[in-house]
Amino acid sequence: MPAQMALGLLWLVLLAVIRPISMPDEGRYAGVARDMVVYSDWLVPRQNGMPFFHKPPMFYWLDAFAMSSWGVNLFTIRFASLTAAALTLVMFFVHLRHSVGSQHPLLRQSLVVWLLAPLPVMAAQYANLDMTVAGMITATIVCWAHASTPVPGSHWPLTWARLGWFFAALGLLSKGLIGVALPLLVVGPWGLWRVWRALPDRASRNVWPAWRAQLAIWLNWPALVGFAVLTLPWFLVLEWRFPGFNHYFFIDQQVSRYVGQNFNNAQPALFYIVVLILLMLPWSLWWLLAAARRVWPRLAQWGADAPDTRATGDASAAVPREWLALWLWWLVAITLFFSVPNSKLVGYILPVMLPVVVLTACILRSWPDGALKRRVAGTAFALIVLLPWIFVGVDHKSLRDLPQAINARIAAHPAEAQIPLVFFEENRRDLNLLTHTRVRPWIVHDWREEANTADNWAKELLDGRRFDPAMAAQVLVMPQDLRQRLCAVPLAWLVVDEKEVSAPFANLARQYPNQLQALARESRRGSDWVLYQWKSQPGC
Repeated sequence: MPAQMALGLLWLVLLAVIRPISMPDEGRYAGVARDMVVYSDWLVPRQNGMPFFHKPPMFYWLDAFAMSSWGVNLFTIRFASLTAAALTLVMFFVHLRHSVGSQHPLLRQSLVVWLLAPLPVMAAQYANLDMTVAGMITATIVCWAHASTPVPGSHWPLTWARLGWFFAALGLLSKGLIGVALPLLVVGPWGLWRVWRALPDRASRNVWPAWRAQLAIWLNWPALVGFAVLTLPWFLVLEWRFPGFNHYFFIDQQVSRYVGQNFNNAQPALFYIVVLILLMLPWSLWWLLAAARRVWPRLAQWGADAPDTRATGDASAAVPREWLALWLWWLVAITLFFSVPNSKLVGYILPVMLPVVVLTACILRSWPDGALKRRVAGTAFALIVLLPWIFVGVDHKSLRDLPQAINARIAAHPAEAQIPLVFFEENRRDLNLLTHTRVRPWIVHDWREEANTADNWAKELLDGRRFDPAMAAQVLVMPQDLRQRLCAVPLAWLVVDEKEVSAPFANLARQYPNQLQALARESRRGSDWVLYQWKSQPGC
């Protein structure tokens, strides 16, 4: 089984290094990590120089570590997501070995479903924070669930609980409060139910002593102290350096985004049901067929009170009902949690991957039609084989020729790494990420607060201005200030879409045609991007 997992990880790495960068997400998050390395500032996440406090730093730290070791490339850009996917697979193996035993076929079948399902495969090689926090949440739930396993006289429950708090700390540093809240939501009710179910006399109302003993394991003080030591320093230092940071991070970006109605990506309440059905194809067909062919009752019978398969080694034995209950509650609780807010993104649902995959494998084991199973498995394999080539063939909005042209000039003339890039009405994150420039880009835009109320890229940068106005004065350029800023530098590189020429550039080209020289051109997705060199002249 470890060998199969290693092959699975190699498969994910292969997918990660052949697909072009997808904009805007991969450019945004990997760009923050790249700037940590380039400007030697690993404490403060910055997007184009502006403090970017929407998310905590764990993803950026992992990517920045990889970039500082192996440079900026497709592997290091997706290093954090691949690492989280590897952690998820390890915890998946650990959990099933703990719950059903290492010889149970459910373990192997679940691994096949995981590696041949579009949703987890795509998430593992997509550079954003969703896979990272999903890996930490999965690890936390698994550890805390194992800490509720009664083992008289054993130190293992305490060890599992402390390891769970370690991953909960990493989850908080990955995406905030959900890194702790979701594991508590899943394991808390299930663990207390399991304690009650294990009582010799379930009719007795005196369940509190048993619950108190379980809570003492989960909430042991060394684990809580370790959690605080891992998480508090970053939040306290950021609050000290940027007063108001914690309110902005926890209230504006966490609580308000969950309960608010004015953020982007509004979706209906059943959005994640549709997402799971579509992105778990063809395996999700079995969920529907199971209802039609009455496999669910067979599954419930299969999960009846059963002997411990870990001790018996019986590969045909049923999975204990307590673990089926955990997987079902895990799936339902997190899906409901993310279905409540108005704003929804596909990646939010990734923390349910382990129960979705294992429950799918349970249905497969209960399915009587072997020929149908083989046909669907073949379809899944064909789909996953085709996915990489589909990804490569699809235009992901990222520029390729212009970064290469800039890097070629810097390789020939290293001093040109200090030439600023200038963007108009758009933050070209891919150019900042993929070029070897060593100075913050300028973005020409109307930066008045009243002109930027939408939840978009400009609002992200404006939010950072309240924490670092000095940096904002360097990189956020008002249209009327552009000429003065350009005349103050000997050279600048201007990136312009000639299909939608902005008014500031049009005015500049009309007034100073002799100071602009086209260096490179790239057409992409209906746009015609041109790299111009600005050269200041006396009297500018």
